[in-house]
Amino acid sequence: VTLYRPHQATDRSEQQATLRSVAGGYVLQATLPDGSLTALLPADDDALLRADGITAQGAIKLRLERREQAAQIIEVRERGQRD
Repeated sequence: VTLYRPHQATDRSEQQATLRSVAGGYVLQATLPDGSLTALLPADDDALLRADGITAQGAIKLRLERREQAAQIIEVRERGQRD
């Protein structure tokens, strides 16, 4: 798993990220300058992954939380797949 964080060379903020193995796949958690990101990364299409109040099966699911905004839930699924 690669996490890209575009930033200016003068930006010295220390943003933390962790990748942990859970039943059914992985959970990526990253702090952002104005919030946080949680990504569920299922090991395969059949794996049911539950962590941090999110559930995913057959798709990558992201929760983006930013200060003073409602959380966004984004699902990334291979084209042609259905629930």
